[in-house]
Amino acid sequence: LGQLGTIIGSAAISYNVDLEPLRTRQFALLLQAVAGFLDMATVVVPSLFLLCAALSNSLKGISMLISSATKAQIHASFAHRQNLGDITSKIGAQSTVASMVGTAVGAACLPVTQTMPALVACYTLSSCVMLMA
Repeated sequence: LGQLGTIIGSAAISYNVDLEPLRTRQFALLLQAVAGFLDMATVVVPSLFLLCAALSNSLKGISMLISSATKAQIHASFAHRQNLGDITSKIGAQSTVASMVGTAVGAACLPVTQTMPALVACYTLSSCVMLMA
């Protein structure tokens, strides 16, 4: 169901991402954050598990497709002397470091997030940081 939702959702919002790649990328990050909340909702409201899980997977898929589509345009905007490969490798390294920092912060939050309200608060805070970065 999630993959079918990704196909339908992507077709519905398939606009020209080359016009505003940064704004479109922010939209993709917002979809990813909403998908995370839906993932948590599967535990809180088990009776809506299938709906929440399918919608979450659809939003993650749409987010991934939008991110992939905008990534090339953003990378190309940084390249000035036929150095797109260098730019792409450096951005990949920065993404890996950011992912490692995020994992470390998440692990550090484990002792504090033993309850669902604390988990939601921590996720909300980290999502806001991600959207502002």
